[in-house]
Amino acid sequence: FVTTLRPTPGIAVRAGPGLSFALTYHPAFSVPYDISIDADVSGLDIEMRISGKALYTPHAIVLGAALARPRFRLALDLSWSMWSLIGDPFVRVETRILEVGLIVPSNPVVPMKDTIAIRLGGEWSAIAAASIDLVLRAGLSWESPIVGPQSGRSNVMDGHKIGAALG
Repeated sequence: FVTTLRPTPGIAVRAGPGLSFALTYHPAFSVPYDISIDADVSGLDIEMRISGKALYTPHAIVLGAALARPRFRLALDLSWSMWSLIGDPFVRVETRILEVGLIVPSNPVVPMKDTIAIRLGGEWSAIAAASIDLVLRAGLSWESPIVGPQSGRSNVMDGHKIGAALG
């Protein structure tokens, strides 16, 4: 077991009453795994090695702005995620059969693209009384796709991501 430290540096600036801006950098993170299997199937020796990365998140830079007033708050952020640096996103499987040799299937080539995301959120205090607070919240988001069109035998599917939330 290996512990990974992932510092996320950032800076925030208060530009005036209730107005602030922030810039953060999120370094890439993943949990690598490497599994080895040795098996004897009816006298046939088989060795397998499976490796990959789980929970991958790319390097990202996020710029945000927030406006706070007594009865409402508004926040907007723009992020750039560097998916093009991920390399091969597939699990790698190597099999060695003693009588045959090493078998390493090739993974399809998937051109990963950097993404841009825009998120907007707001909050309004509809009722602010001594014993009751009613706060209404809403948010919208959009993110560009990680992969473009492909025409291979194995393809990774992705598209524009649009989100909405109410609370």
